[in-house]
Amino acid sequence: MERVVLALVLIAAAVVVALVLQRRRPEVAAAPSFAAPERVDRMDFGDVDRPWLLIAFTSGTCSTCAEVVEVTSPLAGGDLGFAQVELSEARELHERYGIGAVPLLLLVDAEGVVRHHVFGPVSRREIEAVLAEIRGGT
Repeated sequence: MERVVLALVLIAAAVVVALVLQRRRPEVAAAPSFAAPERVDRMDFGDVDRPWLLIAFTSGTCSTCAEVVEVTSPLAGGDLGFAQVELSEARELHERYGIGAVPLLLLVDAEGVVRHHVFGPVSRREIEAVLAEIRGGT
C-alpha cells in the first residue's frame, strides 16, 4: 500500500511540474532603450566659439553613420560647428554620454543643451529645417 501511495505522490508531483513548465513562457529579452543626452560639455567636442554644434556619434562599421556624416558635415560653417565622434576613436565619450545606438546626431546650443536629436538616417533638408526653426526662435 505504501508503494502505491508513494507512486501516486510521485505521479502527482510530475504532473504539477509538467503543467508549470508548460505554462511558463520563455523570457523575452527587453528591447534596448536608447536615449539621447540632454546636455553635453561643449569642451569635449571643439568649436566652442560657435553658438551651434552638430555632433555625430558614429561607428566605423556603420554604413548609415557614413551617410549621416556625408549629409550633415557640409552644413558646418558660420555659426554652426560639426564634430564626428567615432566609437573606436572616442569610446570614452560614447560611454560618458550613454550612447547605445549609432548614428546619433545631436544639435547642441552654446550652453551644451541638446536642442534636437535624431537616431538613424537623416536628410540634409530635415536638419536645415530644424536649424531654421531653432535659430528663428532665439
